[in-house]
Amino acid sequence: MSAQAVRARQLMGIGRWQAAAEALQMALAEDPEDALNHALLAQCWSNLDRPADARREAERAVQLAPSHPTSHWVLGQVLLADQRTADAERAAREALRLDVEDADHHHLLAAILAQRDQASAALAQVDAGLAVDPEHRGLTDFRGALLTRLGRHDEAESVIAEGLRRDPDAAEHHANAGWMHLRQRDHARAAQHFSEALRLDPTDQTARAGLVEALKARYLIYRIFLAWLFWLATLSPTARWVVILGGYLAYRFASRVADIYPQWSLWLSPVVWLYLGFAFLTWTAIPVFNLLLYAHPLGRHALSDRERSATLGTSAVIGVGLIGVASYPLTGHAIGLLIALICAQASAVLYPALEEAVARHRRIQVPACAMWGLFQMTALALIFAEETTGARMLTWGLYGWIALIFLPSVLSARGR
Repeated sequence: MSAQAVRARQLMGIGRWQAAAEALQMALAEDPEDALNHALLAQCWSNLDRPADARREAERAVQLAPSHPTSHWVLGQVLLADQRTADAERAAREALRLDVEDADHHHLLAAILAQRDQASAALAQVDAGLAVDPEHRGLTDFRGALLTRLGRHDEAESVIAEGLRRDPDAAEHHANAGWMHLRQRDHARAAQHFSEALRLDPTDQTARAGLVEALKARYLIYRIFLAWLFWLATLSPTARWVVILGGYLAYRFASRVADIYPQWSLWLSPVVWLYLGFAFLTWTAIPVFNLLLYAHPLGRHALSDRERSATLGTSAVIGVGLIGVASYPLTGHAIGLLIALICAQASAVLYPALEEAVARHRRIQVPACAMWGLFQMTALALIFAEETTGARMLTWGLYGWIALIFLPSVLSARGR
């Protein structure tokens, strides 16, 4: 092993990724066929947020040492960091096939499965890894997080409490405890744990995101919304869509029956309006309550730069919608209500597009939202001019909006 390779490993151990990358490049200049150094360089580039370079080096490591599990494990890590979960899963399974006794391989596959919304399968993989290495700290911590996510609070509390007892100065234990208390609707204790996690590790993004949710949970309406999201997260993806589509079909049925039998409208109208109100809340809750964080001394700083930009942009759209509603009593023209409806729809798709962490997904979602918005504005202009084509375009726009709702899930499911 060259002196530069040894130095690179030491630099990686203290998180000096740029210096480590430079040392590894010099080591590879001496021996371009060293698969392990390519794999280590891939890890450096991944930590420096250079996913293309990281993937190139990891694939080179696999090419040079296809039978070495470490090459596939590093490739899986790099792909997971770049949200390419489908490809990452294949790499992780190959690493596991080559060495099933390595707990780190189980940990990686579990993380990928959790990212792909397969929490139960991820927990089973964690348990398989702990059977190999019962003392693996990463797997133990991850088990607590997964139990919390699946709503198994008693088991989660036991695992997390043991982790805090074993190492009270570990940021990840406090972050796990924060999410557990947040799911138990104790937002004050959750905020304390998230704050402590960030004090111990200011770069902990899980704790930062949790602190944002805990601060917003001070508001009763957001606590209700958050409880709904947490409950949905305990369901399988199929059951989740059954619940969502079932609610929509119930709304359509109640609305239709109220039209046919006006005498029942007294009982059915609250169901219709309750559904519409809840739908509006799910579309606007995150950006609206993020905007309220600007009034909190910690709130604005808890939001990331991308979250702040997405919040301000989406809140501006919601503001236009409120102006549309306010204009209706003054003008008596329904165009104001249509503007409000389209703005509410836009808020449901614009915030996820602007806040999307994966750049290549964002480059698809944001232009798609812009094109949809332009189409809807054209439809409104035609309606205002009393052209019948405008009404048909508005209906077509509804189908486009539904496609935009599903777009992030499709991109994530593809995981490429």
